[in-house]
Amino acid sequence: MNQTPWLARLFLPLAGAHPPSVNQVFRPPFHLPTFVAVLMVIKLINLTLTARIQEAFAPHSTIYRLIEAGTHLATGLLLVSIVLALGAWVFSKVATPRLALPLMIVYLSIATINASGTAATLVLSHRLIQVSQARLVIDIGLVYVMVVLVFSLWYQLADGHLRGGGLDFRRNAAHPDEPPNWFDYLVLSFNTCSTFGSTMESARTRPVKALMMLESMISMVIIVLAVARVIQATG
Repeated sequence: MNQTPWLARLFLPLAGAHPPSVNQVFRPPFHLPTFVAVLMVIKLINLTLTARIQEAFAPHSTIYRLIEAGTHLATGLLLVSIVLALGAWVFSKVATPRLALPLMIVYLSIATINASGTAATLVLSHRLIQVSQARLVIDIGLVYVMVVLVFSLWYQLADGHLRGGGLDFRRNAAHPDEPPNWFDYLVLSFNTCSTFGSTMESARTRPVKALMMLESMISMVIIVLAVARVIQATG
């Protein structure tokens, strides 16, 4: 029986997952400061796009208020993540405390929903119908980058903490025992978003397969809606 107090257990490090014998590469838990740094980039993109899509709704409308509330919630979660990252680094030297796991899942869920809604609003809103094509391309590009960053964290979180891991990476011939880091998951996310399908890395668990399917669907919808919007603007 575990005699560790429940409060203390919240600050124990999250253990990495060990894949099956077919690929004995250890997935260490990723560092919370790295996660927070990527979240800050996502937040900057989100703030830019939020100011943009708020132009599509009346200031006192329900949707406008929901967008505003979502922005405040995401900001609060980011601030809590920053405090956790600093506390883990300064006091306990723990890469990622258990307390951060539900926080990461909630933030990434909000960011995923937000990116999907933002893309749809930018393309379909009648109030934004007169914007230039150059501005539209920039906005859609920011949404695309946001989706890639969000799902890079989803893949790393799933692969590191699902039982048995979630992905099989090709071994590096020069460093065969080197575990994947965030950049490897970023490349995976970019390839999935660009090719709308599987990449060189293979998914072995259903949650990761679902993530790849969701990212492919979102990226495909973004491109289809963007093309339709450009055709509408030139028609």
